[in-house]
Formats: sequence, structure tokens, C-alpha cells
Amino acid sequence: MKATGKASAGYKTPAPPFSQRQISPEQLNERIRRVAQGLYEKRGRVPGHELEDWLEAEKQVKKEFNLA
Repeated sequence: MKATGKASAGYKTPAPPFSQRQISPEQLNERIRRVAQGLYEKRGRVPGHELEDWLEAEKQVKKEFNLA
């Protein structure tokens, strides 16, 4: 059977990988906040590292969404 380059009837294009999906600034900020909270909790809820946690979370989330 010869390929025509056209999708067959009923074929649905798969959703893009999670890392390539669009994310709003609000969703991005919320995701960073949740990751930073996780870092804080992983460290035993020791205060004084808020900026460090936020920057690390931002780095991780931007990499996750290919924004870095």
C-alpha cells in the first residue's frame, strides 16, 4: 500500500507531549509555586530558603516545559 501523506478518516493527531503543551503565565506560576513548596517540604520545612526554592523550582518547571 502506497503512503499518500494524508491522514486516514477518523485518525486523530495525538496530543503533544506534556513538555510541549501551552501553559498560561498563571498556570506556570502555580506550577512553580507547587514545586517550590515540594522543595521546602523535602528539606523538612526549614525556613530561610524561599528564594533558593523558588529559583530552583522555576528552573525545573521551565525545563519541563522547554522554556529555558
